[in-house]
Amino acid sequence: MKRLIAITLVFFALVATAVNLGSGSAKTAAPTFAPTFAKDVATIIFNKCANCHRPGEVAPMPLTSYAEVRPWSKAIREEVAGRTMPPWFADPQTSTAHFANDRRLSQAEIDTITAWVDAGAPKGNDKDLPAMPKYAAGWTFGEPDVVIEMPLDFEVPAEGELPMQNFYVPVPFSEERWVEKVELRPGNPAVVHHSIANVVSLPPGTKIVNGKAVSGGASDAALNSQSARETGGLSEGGAPRSGREVVLSQDSFTRSGAFKLVGQAPGKGFERHHPGTAKRVLPGMFIQFNMHYQPSGRVEKDRSRLGLWFAKQ
Repeated sequence: MKRLIAITLVFFALVATAVNLGSGSAKTAAPTFAPTFAKDVATIIFNKCANCHRPGEVAPMPLTSYAEVRPWSKAIREEVAGRTMPPWFADPQTSTAHFANDRRLSQAEIDTITAWVDAGAPKGNDKDLPAMPKYAAGWTFGEPDVVIEMPLDFEVPAEGELPMQNFYVPVPFSEERWVEKVELRPGNPAVVHHSIANVVSLPPGTKIVNGKAVSGGASDAALNSQSARETGGLSEGGAPRSGREVVLSQDSFTRSGAFKLVGQAPGKGFERHHPGTAKRVLPGMFIQFNMHYQPSGRVEKDRSRLGLWFAKQ
């Protein structure tokens, strides 16, 4: 009997030890803190999201305060967990290059946002709230040396799918200039999906009418439509083959000295070249505004602008 009691006591002691060990393990696995917006999340949102998600920029909702972020917290968790936002299209599995403008979130940042949302998206203490980054008002690098506008206000219909639109403006100086900084600013971010500023040559005899390239008295479709997206609307050999038909090729783009100045999309649109590096723009060429518009549900207008800053030497 005494032996049975001893065995029973040992059994219950082992069970109690196991329960205590299990309880201790559960405590160890529990999160050591609940992230708050003010202390943990605001820095991530302000530095990685607010560049586009702020008044006057392209993103559909501002994310510059707790009051603005809180209603979107679950959607933000889904987007960052799926690495859809911030947008970044270089494949980390195949690209070995380091990009200075890499906007991807680290896994720790994603985990912080996820834990914050799962905890109910608490605000935290206002004294922990970081200051918003100071974004440039207007042009990123200050007032440009030259501002070149699209030649007209382009009307974007309320609905439908538009082909790429090309508008041409003569280079507005009479001597070669070297561009070391450049920025392409949408006139209406609500409808400009993306845009590119190219420097191009046009076939001899081409005229610009209402911003479009005209050859032989009629608007040249090859210069002004989707087919000119990759080539800048350049003619092989510098002349139309027959009537209004223009032969296009990528070779003609580079042989004529044409090149891309800058591409604009949400979160980008300005470039500063490396020290001692600039792009040469020659008189007699044309700035091509290569525009992709996305209708917003109402009739809108856009007149995008290009800012150039010249090298001092």
